[in-house]
Amino acid sequence: RNIEEWNKKAASAFIKYTGVNTDTATALYCTLMIFEILRKKYPDRYNVAVSRLRDK
Repeated sequence: RNIEEWNKKAASAFIKYTGVNTDTATALYCTLMIFEILRKKYPDRYNVAVSRLRDK
């Protein structure tokens, strides 16, 4: 699947359901993009971080 496409959908859904302003959604989107870059550069560290987040 196309991650960028998915992120855009996620951002617009986020705006729709939470009613936050676009700035907040943009910040969220940027965070998602940073995670995406990290995932590509450091897959091992990324997987550890994600599994830690899931455990909480």
